[in-house]
Amino acid sequence: MRFLIAAVLGMLTLGAASAQDKRLISPGERIVFLGDSNTFAGGYVRAIELFLAVRRPEERYDILNLGLPSETVSGLSEPDHPYPRPCVVERLDRVLERTKPSVVVACYGMNDGIYYPFSEERFKRYREGINELIKRCSLAKARVILLTPPPFDARPVAKVALFEGAPKYSWMQPFKGYDETLKRYSEWLVKLKLPGVRVIDVHYALLKELARQKDRVFAGDGVHMDAAGHEVMAAAVLRGLGFKDASGGDLGAAEAEVRDLVVARSSMLGQAWLTSVGHKRPDTPMGINLAEAVAKAKELDGKIRAGVGRLVPPSSPAPPAR
Repeated sequence: MRFLIAAVLGMLTLGAASAQDKRLISPGERIVFLGDSNTFAGGYVRAIELFLAVRRPEERYDILNLGLPSETVSGLSEPDHPYPRPCVVERLDRVLERTKPSVVVACYGMNDGIYYPFSEERFKRYREGINELIKRCSLAKARVILLTPPPFDARPVAKVALFEGAPKYSWMQPFKGYDETLKRYSEWLVKLKLPGVRVIDVHYALLKELARQKDRVFAGDGVHMDAAGHEVMAAAVLRGLGFKDASGGDLGAAEAEVRDLVVARSSMLGQAWLTSVGHKRPDTPMGINLAEAVAKAKELDGKIRAGVGRLVPPSSPAPPAR
């Protein structure tokens, strides 16, 4: 598999770094990612971490992934779900108090329509949940970046997807037109104009790339994205964050080392924080002791920086003589 960052950054605008870029995050800030199973899987979060480590080694960012599978922001759950879906509001105050983030990046919506046809009541619960998340983050003095939900792809689940009028739906037997619900949620998010809140439309970016590649599928079950889908999502988030100057490419023999170190650090630290903060989802992998994880993360940081130092960056024009 090619270096993950190359696939991510190949989509971004090339050019010299510009001080005029309007970034939504700054070096030294702690950025906490919240979301459901696609965030918990972590592919797009790790791709962002990899980009920052390799292309901005002088700018230190502290990224924590506290995504949780099955989670919603609405508190809703379909009747056939094996347990009540956890709601981020239940753990949000603990996350904010313990991690003390400067920025919260939140991606919710896929589970919030509970795989049913669109309804105003469920939409109202989603809006209320998003507004509550914004309110609590604001009280904790954390800026909020909302990501629209990734699209639901009915094509790979055509044999089990149900038409409108079925007595019940679930993620195992979803409504065939469920992406229309996610489009409505995304459109509402994009129109939000609130102080300290920004929105990045990954739903549109993923649909656009699927349309470009025609027969490409990012989610084999309609919901959970593969590595390519996470790469597209990461590229959209990076663009939305203001990193317009990035370029991709083969960075040399140390690329796999750096990627593997970033993956190891992100996964270990995220699971440790998730376990330490606590949540209500059963059958979730337990993380190691948080203090131990933080210590090991510092060791991995050193190895990542050393690995980045061995990478051969893309050639760039020499600065003009003065």
